[in-house]
Amino acid sequence: MKIAIFRTDAIGDTLLTLPIAQTLKDQKIGHEVYFLASNRARDLFPYSPWVDDFKILELGESWWQKFKLCFSQLKVWNPDAIVYVGGSSAPVVAAFLLGIRMRLGLKSRWWTHLLLNKGVRQKRSQGSQHEVAWNHDLIRPLGFDSKQLASPKIYLADESINKINEISQSWSSRPTILVHPGMSGHSLNWPMKNYALLMEKIEENFPRKFKFIVSHTPSDKKYVQELRENLEKRRPSELHYFEGSQHGLPVFMALVEKAHLFIGPSTGTTHIANALNVPQVTFYGPIKAQSSSRWGPFVQHEKCWVFSPQVQCPANTKCLLEKCSFYECMSTITVDQVMDKIRDHLQG
Repeated sequence: MKIAIFRTDAIGDTLLTLPIAQTLKDQKIGHEVYFLASNRARDLFPYSPWVDDFKILELGESWWQKFKLCFSQLKVWNPDAIVYVGGSSAPVVAAFLLGIRMRLGLKSRWWTHLLLNKGVRQKRSQGSQHEVAWNHDLIRPLGFDSKQLASPKIYLADESINKINEISQSWSSRPTILVHPGMSGHSLNWPMKNYALLMEKIEENFPRKFKFIVSHTPSDKKYVQELRENLEKRRPSELHYFEGSQHGLPVFMALVEKAHLFIGPSTGTTHIANALNVPQVTFYGPIKAQSSSRWGPFVQHEKCWVFSPQVQCPANTKCLLEKCSFYECMSTITVDQVMDKIRDHLQG
């Protein structure tokens, strides 16, 4: 069976969708698996052993342009089934008009109820299971019935590894603590002053042992600026800023893979670190739709420390701000709590 997967939104969302491609191959459900993704996620695919071909939808294109591209590409692939996981409606409309026999996926928006004949309704916002598990549930109509779920994986090219080695020649050989404070969307973040205090605490406890790299993209500007201001009086002995968009996602992922410890909030980079099996500290809000039970690192190992406020959050999808009695709950996660968890790893 030939199967095309549609996930045309953010990098993290796409990375958490890729495991179903592995499952389809491993379970011998799909002998050919294709993927439609956004240009943000294009670099996740070239070295994936479970995706036979992929096509990129440019975010700036009109719906009609996307539709024409999808219609043309689906005619080339000629899949027996499609799996819509998220993003643009264009590929789903194209699959419907082409008469693709099995149209699976997430029934959420009104048009999915009309176009998906094997779709599944889900209550993802309740956070009752991980996004990877929700995605696997979408392919159960194809015969997938196992409780074993594939996990996100990333394969790096030698070219990217060589490039980051070249860039890092001007840095010391100290182990890297990679701090990625920025994020997008409505998820809650740990205060920037706490990121700065944690970096200071690590430097105080392990003087001149680590180099700190703050990674970011242009959309993270407000977070990085605030972090810079908080670091003015407590700057670590070695600190570098790495603008990921200047070097491209493959090189950035190679940087993440080299880290001794990754620190960041609920964002795609956190999932990249997890897929690369990098020790990590990450912070999640208590809101159901944004919870770590749904969006946290999928592979929970002994060096994966997830922090979330211990409150009964009244919100379902978005922070109530000042209306909530637990407002600014992310501040209840203290620097000392984090240090207590990671101290042994840093001493090693």
